[in-house]
Amino acid sequence: MQIGIIGTGRIASGVGRRLINAGHTVFLGSRDLSKAQGAAQAIGAQGGSQAEAVSFGEIIILAVPFGSVADVVAALPGLKGKIVIETANDLQGGNPLSSTERIQALLPEAKVIKAFNHVFAQIIADEMTQRTTAFIAGDDKAAKAIIKPIIESIGFDVVDVGGAKEALHLDNLVRFLIHLGYGLGMGTDIAVKLVKV
Repeated sequence: MQIGIIGTGRIASGVGRRLINAGHTVFLGSRDLSKAQGAAQAIGAQGGSQAEAVSFGEIIILAVPFGSVADVVAALPGLKGKIVIETANDLQGGNPLSSTERIQALLPEAKVIKAFNHVFAQIIADEMTQRTTAFIAGDDKAAKAIIKPIIESIGFDVVDVGGAKEALHLDNLVRFLIHLGYGLGMGTDIAVKLVKV
């Protein structure tokens, strides 16, 4: 599948590399063309503008900081009708709406699904010896059915936690993992694996 990624950071590059290794075609998009092309070359992807990434992708991964999302999506009308996987974290907290609900409100005609927000970049970048859990959330069930096997193809067991409202649990989960990784000094080589016993 053709997947456009908005962003060139560790999450964008790590997910992009995994997708390419799984047989997907990837285009990294950035406002900085040289940065996009450099990051793309490093993982064997194509690189260019954010608008080009949106045009290229059957599915779009929005891998930019939460504070940048509104400005980024406002400049990308091509997101209309697309499946958009958002990885953002609102680390401030205190909002009764999940970050996914707020991003969906910015993109009312897109199908917004949260994924990867709770996975440390180090885990995504590394070749894992065991599969860990990737939680997803969003209102469009058909979109989730499409992205589930894609995420599974890159080494994760997918658990659908519900609609965009339930993504609030994932917003809280990442704060807890940051507490474990940084506050308690466990590091960023930790991940969640849901096990049924």
